[in-house]
Amino acid sequence: MEQVILNQNKHWKVNYTDVFHRNVLADLSDYLAMREILILTGIRRCGKSSVFKLLINKLLETTEPTKILFINSEDPHFLPAWHDGTKIYDIIQTAEKITESPFDYLFIDEIQNIKHWEKFIKSIYESGNYKKIFLTGSNSELLENDYITLLSGRFVAKKIFPLSFLEILALNNFKKNIDIVEHKSKVANLLDDYMQYGGFPEVFKTEKTALKLEILSNYYQTIILKDCIINQKIREASKFEQLAYFVFNNSGSVYTYNSIARATENNENTSKTFLEALHTSFSLYDVGNYSFSAKINTKSKRKLYSIDNGLIQAVKHNFTADKGKMFENTVFGEIIKSNKFEVFFHNSDFECDFILKKQKELFAIQVVYELTAANKEREINGLLKASKQYNIINLMLVTYTESFKIDDIPVLNFVEFCKFLTA
Repeated sequence: MEQVILNQNKHWKVNYTDVFHRNVLADLSDYLAMREILILTGIRRCGKSSVFKLLINKLLETTEPTKILFINSEDPHFLPAWHDGTKIYDIIQTAEKITESPFDYLFIDEIQNIKHWEKFIKSIYESGNYKKIFLTGSNSELLENDYITLLSGRFVAKKIFPLSFLEILALNNFKKNIDIVEHKSKVANLLDDYMQYGGFPEVFKTEKTALKLEILSNYYQTIILKDCIINQKIREASKFEQLAYFVFNNSGSVYTYNSIARATENNENTSKTFLEALHTSFSLYDVGNYSFSAKINTKSKRKLYSIDNGLIQAVKHNFTADKGKMFENTVFGEIIKSNKFEVFFHNSDFECDFILKKQKELFAIQVVYELTAANKEREINGLLKASKQYNIINLMLVTYTESFKIDDIPVLNFVEFCKFLTA
C-alpha cells in the first residue's frame, strides 16, 4: 500500500505538469479558503482528477507538499474500503507514517466506490482535522440519495465537463480573435476533430484515429457496464445495451417513453429506468419542450443529447452522413458546459432547436450545419415563430463556419457562438 500511496502523491516531490489548464479552475480557486467540502461531479474521464491536480498545484503555492493527501479510490489496492468506509482511516494512517505528519487537505477521487462514504466524510469533516476536503464522483446520485442529507450545509458541488471548444482553441494557442482569423484552416480542422471525437482530454491528446476510437469505445463500455449496469443494479443487461445503442445513435431526436419503448421492444417503465441510469452517469441529457406551463414542460415530448460527441462516435463509427445531427449535439454540449442557461426546445406547430432561459431572459437558437436555399426559409421561420409565440427578442442562427446577418437575425459561426455562451 505504501508504494501505491507514493505513486498517487507525486506532488510530494514535484508539481504536476502533465495536466491541461481548465477554465473552471478560476471559479474553483475561489472556494479554496472555504471550509465546506468541495465535490466535483461529472462523467467518467472528463478531467475531474486533472482538476484535482490543478487545485493541488494551486495549494502548493502556500502549502507544504506533504500536507496534501490524494487518494484514488478506484485503485484495486484499496478494495477493502469499497466495502467498509472506515478502512480509509487505514490508508490515511499509512500515508501519515510516510510523511511523518498529519494532513491539512484531503482529496478523494471517485468517492462513490466507497460504501457509506457520507458517514466517513461527515465524521472527519466534523473532527476539524482538515482545512478542506475535496471529493469527485461519476454518478449524479452521489448528491441525491438519502445519505447525502448527512452532509447538508457542509458541501459545495460543481460539475466538470469534457473540454469545451474554446478550451481546445486555447490549448492550441488560439486565445485571441486575431489568432483564430489568421489560422482559419487550422481552427476548421480542430472543429472537425472535435465534432467527430469530442472533448475527453485523453482523446484530445491522441493523434491517431484508431487510438481515439479505441479509447472512446473503452469509455463507452465502462460507462455502460460499471456506471450504469453494475452501479444501478440493472438485471436485463442486454436490453439496456440495446436501448443505449439506440439513443446514442439518435441523439437530438424527439422522443417519448412510449416511442423509445416501441423502438427498443421494452415497456415504458423499463425504458424510463434505463434512461434514468444513463442520465445518472452524466452521459446523456434530456431537454424539455418549452412552454409557459411547467406541467406541460414535464409531460410533453423531449429530446435526448449526449454530453460528448465521442460517445456517439463510439457507437456510430460514421460521421459524414450525420454532420447535421453531430453539429447540433456539439452545440448542445457547449450550451451545457457554459452552465449559464436552462435549455429547452420547441416542437409542435413549428420547430426551434433550442430555447435558452437565463433568469427571465429568453434566447431562440436554430442550428444548421450549412445554410442553403433549401433550408433557409424553414430555419428563419422557426426563429420568427418562436419570437412571436414567446416574445423572444434574442434570435440567432448557428452554422458551422459562416457569420453574417439575415435581416436583423445574426448568423454566428460555431466559434462566435461559443464566445456568446461565455460572455
